[in-house]
Amino acid sequence: MSSILSMPVIADKALLNPNSDDGCWDILFMICRGTGITPMLQLIEYHLEKLNDKQNNTQLFLLFSNETELDIILEPDERLKQKKVEDLEELENRSNGKLKITRILSNKLDKLGDLSHDVIFSWLSKNYTPNNNGEIISIPSSITHGHTSYSSSSSILKKELPIQEQQQIIYEPTKYVETLSCDPVALRVFVCGPSLMMSAVNEAFSKMMFPEEKIITID
Repeated sequence: MSSILSMPVIADKALLNPNSDDGCWDILFMICRGTGITPMLQLIEYHLEKLNDKQNNTQLFLLFSNETELDIILEPDERLKQKKVEDLEELENRSNGKLKITRILSNKLDKLGDLSHDVIFSWLSKNYTPNNNGEIISIPSSITHGHTSYSSSSSILKKELPIQEQQQIIYEPTKYVETLSCDPVALRVFVCGPSLMMSAVNEAFSKMMFPEEKIITID
């Protein structure tokens, strides 16, 4: 992973794009679980505020894993949990399509399998097609998980893939990642959550050979 930061304060610009006047990333992917949602909310709020100041093509994508809706936030106070869930939904509603949220409901007996290599790649490739000097990589418009189609906006993923979809996905990550490595767009993936979840995501990115400089983990 490219860097490990303490819990951020956006005012310190620790997580912002140093090569942009407004600090915004062109494409911002966020993967989180539990209290890992907190820095992601800060990033989302910052980028949406800047989007109100000018028109640009910034796109925000959030993927978070939880067992139930209220397990998204590990607050001791149930009212605080509910408020943060409502805040997230409100941000999506006022983003004018700039923020797309994907929810994964995990199996309590297998809390890490929901963030597998296949699931993360499907989410990335569904939402962004890398461009290398005009060469566009074609990614299928729909990748099926079990009997449920993957949708990028407020969706729930099923982690079991049919045999034919498993075979289809074997080659695509390599081609996708190779092109992404040369993509000039300012793209970053932020990851934050419990240690086991972070390890699972790091392993998935390593298997994918995802460019390390495009990943920022928040400890």
